[in-house]
Amino acid sequence: MDGLTKQVVALTNKVDALYEMIKQLTDQVSEHLSQEESTETTSAVPNLLEYGFSASSSNSSETRQSSSVQEHKDVLMDDDYIESNYYSREPTLTADIQIQRLTAQLTAAYNRIAALEEQLLSKRIHF
Repeated sequence: MDGLTKQVVALTNKVDALYEMIKQLTDQVSEHLSQEESTETTSAVPNLLEYGFSASSSNSSETRQSSSVQEHKDVLMDDDYIESNYYSREPTLTADIQIQRLTAQLTAAYNRIAALEEQLLSKRIHF
């Protein structure tokens, strides 16, 4: 593997790990909100769709290959471009573009994690 391919693979692994972290945080937020809903019947519980999430059947690295994950509007989904480029001698995206896309996904994932953390903190402050 050349240097750019290694960078792409490393970034892909980081993005997949962030997908898992976001999924766990989303589950924790949902669990926390459902607990609040059961104790407080009149409270308005925000829907995950309001925060840019939508149900999906796409998978991530275990994330992409095993269970369904929620997609975020700020995260660009790629369809196994590394494997397809490996088997077809004709790359559809240059390595630089792939790195830019993965960097954008990584940034969006970090921003989403920060937003979820702020949401959890604001819920804890109110109760």
